[in-house]
Amino acid sequence: EWLEQNLLQTLSIFENENDINTFVRGKIQGIIAEYNKINGIREDDDTAKFKEATVKFHKLFGMPEEEKLVNYYSCSYWKGKVPRQGWMYLSINHLCFYSFLMGREAKLVIRWVDITQLEKNATLLLPDVIKVSIRSSQHFFSVFLNISETFKLMEQLANIAMRQLLDNEGFE
Repeated sequence: EWLEQNLLQTLSIFENENDINTFVRGKIQGIIAEYNKINGIREDDDTAKFKEATVKFHKLFGMPEEEKLVNYYSCSYWKGKVPRQGWMYLSINHLCFYSFLMGREAKLVIRWVDITQLEKNATLLLPDVIKVSIRSSQHFFSVFLNISETFKLMEQLANIAMRQLLDNEGFE
């Protein structure tokens, strides 16, 4: 009943059942987390790590509190011919990467709506790589624990951002 009253209208913006399931699952997890917080139920290590990553995400990239982190992954970003090991942060509106190795910082922020193409493929040098294309450049990421899961989430977030952009432009 609560889901019908509070989410039914929002669900109409999604085009497929998989996106709806992901969104509803996230809402339910949020309700459970809020319930646990109110009732003093202890969170597990994964939840604590996610909260820590969320704080780090907002601090590193100067994101507002409203910008919700969806997930984060350890991976390598290929800047030229040199891989930079670090963390990819996927939020509602942005794909971000951060690395700090040997005194050198690498930081990347890409809005989902600026992405022109997402590809998961293999190259001669890398067995699994995600290529993110924007108008002016291409960015390559590899060494994911589960590249298929990461790529699928990236596709979903990019699709949601594009649908919202199209919906907003339709009202102007």
